[in-house]
Parts: sequence; C-alpha cells; structure tokens
Amino acid sequence: MMESIKALDAEKCTGCGGCMAVCVTKCISMTEDEEGFLRPNVMQDKCIECGRCMSFCTRKEVYSDFKSKAYAACSKDEIIKQKSSSGGIFYHLAKEFIEAGGIVYGAAFVSPNEVKHIRIDKVKDIDILMGSKYVQSNVSECWEEITNDLLAGKEVLFSGTPCQVESLKKIFRDYEDKVYGIAVVCHGVPSPLVWKKYISLKMGQYDESKIRNISFRDKTFGWNRFSLKIDFDNNEYIDGHEHDIYMQGFLRNLYLRKSCYECNCKGVGGYNDIILGDFWNVEMEIPGIDTYLGISAVIINSKKGKMLWESVIDNLEYRSVSIEQIARNNTALEMSVQKNPDRSIFYQELLNGGIIDEVITSILRKDLIDDDIRRKYYYPILLEYLESYVDGFSLGKILEDNGLCRIVLYGVTDILRIAKMDIEKNNRVDITICDKNPSSFIDEFANSRVCGLEDLVILCNNHEVDAIIICNLLREGQIRNDFEKRNISSKVYSFVQLLPQRKSV
Repeated sequence: MMESIKALDAEKCTGCGGCMAVCVTKCISMTEDEEGFLRPNVMQDKCIECGRCMSFCTRKEVYSDFKSKAYAACSKDEIIKQKSSSGGIFYHLAKEFIEAGGIVYGAAFVSPNEVKHIRIDKVKDIDILMGSKYVQSNVSECWEEITNDLLAGKEVLFSGTPCQVESLKKIFRDYEDKVYGIAVVCHGVPSPLVWKKYISLKMGQYDESKIRNISFRDKTFGWNRFSLKIDFDNNEYIDGHEHDIYMQGFLRNLYLRKSCYECNCKGVGGYNDIILGDFWNVEMEIPGIDTYLGISAVIINSKKGKMLWESVIDNLEYRSVSIEQIARNNTALEMSVQKNPDRSIFYQELLNGGIIDEVITSILRKDLIDDDIRRKYYYPILLEYLESYVDGFSLGKILEDNGLCRIVLYGVTDILRIAKMDIEKNNRVDITICDKNPSSFIDEFANSRVCGLEDLVILCNNHEVDAIIICNLLREGQIRNDFEKRNISSKVYSFVQLLPQRKSV
C-alpha cells in the first residue's frame, strides 16, 4: 500500500489540484479549509492507495542546459501598458499565441469574490486575464479543459504562479512540446476567504450591489504608486497600496497560504518557459528609463520561451540585463516571504466573527510606533542632530572620510529620512534603504534602491555593503538580534553612535 495525498503536511500543499487531475479512480476533490484555501479531500471508499497522487506531488525532475536570459521590457503601446500590472508583455505573448491557433489559460475574476483560471481563444478576451489578482486562483478545474485541448491537437499557453506552472508541466509531461508555461514572480497567494469578506465589506460601505471591474494594480498615480481600484455601477473606490487595508495585510504576509512561507518553486530554474514580474528600481539599473507606466522583468528559461519571446519583440522596447539585477530588486524571485508572527491570531479573530477591516487594523497596529513615544524618544535625538548640523557636522562626510561609501540605512523612520537627505549631499556615498517590510516604502523611495532583510543578507555576503546604520532606534535590540541570526557581518552602527558628541566611527 502506498500513501495517498491525505498524508501530505498541510503546510506543503499549494492547492494546485494536480493530485486530483492524476487520480485514476477520481476519488479526490478540492475543498476549502477553514482559512479559505483549497485542499485535497480523499474519498476513502474509492481510494485504492496506489500512491500516484503523492508521487505526483513530491516529484521534481527538472533538468535543462538552457542558459537563461533576462530583459527589462515594456510594450510600445501605451494603452496596453496602462491596463497591465507592469510593462504589458503578457498581452503580446497571448495575442501572438492565439493568432497562431493556440489556447491561452490564465487567472480571471469569474465574480467579484472569486478568481479562477479560465480558457480563452479570442484576442478580444485577453483583457480578462491581464493584471495581477492578489487572491489565490482556483486552477484545479482547468486541468480537464487543457486535456481536451491537447487531445484535439491544440497548443496551450498557461500563465500562473510558479507552483501552478510546475503542476501544469508535471500533469502534461507527455505533451511537453505543446504546453508553454509563463510564471509570474509571486509574493505569495492571499486567502480567498479574506478577499470575499473584504469585497463584501466594500460593497456594503458603498451601498452597491454590482461591481464592474477590480484592479489591484491601477496606475492612475503611476506604476510605483499603484492602487487598488474597484469600479461599481454608480461609484468607485480607489486607494494606494500603502493605505488600503487589504493590500497592507497582503504585503505584510498576514494571510498568505502556509506553503508560501517556504515556497519550493523559487528561483530562475524550474518548469517555467518564461518568468514575468515587476522590475522595481529599474531606474537605478538603467538610468534615464521611463518607468511611469511600468517596466517588466523578463527571464527566458527555455528554447520554447525563446521562441515565444522572439515572436513579440517587434512590439516591445527592451534592454538586456542580468538575472542578478532583477533578483536584487525583486526578491520574491528567489526568496520566500517571512510568515507574519500574528498570522494565527489574525485567523482566530476573523473566524470568531471579527469584521475584516477591524481585525487587520488591530493586528497591524502593533507595528506602529505611538506618537507619544516619538515625541519623548525620537525628537531629542533629532534636535541633537540638527544642533550638530548647524555647527557644520555632515554625516555623509564622516562616512566618506572613514572609507564607508556603500551604506545601508535600516528601519524606515523620520531619522532614516533625515540621514538619507544628509548623506545624499555627498555624491560619493551610495545609499540602500532597507526595512523588514520594504514593499510599503517602494513609492516613497522611488529613486533609491529599497530592499528587505533577506536581501540585505545577500548584499553582505557579496561584500557590497561597507556599513549598516540602524535608524529604527526603538527596535535596535531586535534588529541586532535579527542581524546576528543571519550572520550579518558588515559594520553595524546606531544612528546616535555617529553623532559628534557620541561614540565616533
């Protein structure tokens, strides 16, 4: 007897439904767990314990000698860029594929509170699949449709998260020449249950019964300042990603699927023919590039991916870059996000009847510093700095004089903002902004490199950092503990250590 998928650790299941697709007795169905994520349910009376489902789930057999290539790219069509999350590359790939007689599958809203993978075969329908959907898509129901298309001799282009593309390629490994996979760089997938509660709340707040369109990446204020926008019949809701409560919970990893915190599908290799994502901070890598409507990071991973890419490049503006340039500006390409320590508390409160926005707010409020603490602790330090500055003190010059020209400012606070302004006056010192929640500050520091804690580890290991200055002084102890756990060996200073009346460098 072989183990069935029911023996799989719940924290490893991605909800792809591949086990259901390969089950010979059709005894597996996908049902929602209490957090709203799909998981396999095995009907024991039909299961023959052949182990096929478990073998499918745990099998990894990727090998390729193809040398991946990377690009910064965007559509030449401004309308396409405006509709897209980033640079509009997917539209051109899908259009070319359909016009050549192929079928395209991707994530779409089938109702305001549900996202599924659907099938399209007309260019006019590509719009339905465009744009990010920050809620996990139900992909399990499309496997049968893809089977029928392949049996009919059709070629299939599938766009999804890396784990979904992996399942696609494993299910249809006998049709490798006819199946193309585009993976999106994935932060992690939020709970459909949380989204349902959020969108229900919004409909109630706006007294609307019908939603015409939902955009998680509206560019009304630009690509770097994208917003969540909901178009109702007679109204609209729009708020920046740094303010909307659903987006804040998503970006702080509060209700992602458990498997996302230890994702097995990170990296450039794998089953993907093409990887698409945001090329954040691209202006730091390619000075002068126009980023207002977005630039895509494109990684070509196979001969099939190369063929697709070359079929659309006449419609694109693009520049060759290194994979390292992409990875250091979009860490989700290679690294899993950290689980929010309050995730279990969040679900406990939500499942006990809590109102969605109040629950998210109450959890995230723990990350905020009370204004009274700011006045009593930060303001005297800022006053001390300003008095020194009036007397001729320059933080940038102190750093340069000590040979510290590649600086990381850690912990976004008012102190960091002031330190940044001071150091920037010395153009020989390079600054990287680092924070545990970097996505919350991308728009504020659009002209600087912004990274997270795990990115900082990579920079230090690559000897790209001369010194780190801790600017979040209230959490200095915790930050130093985080550094110690990760063996960060670069010189680490507290902001106050660098003031003239304190300990010097």
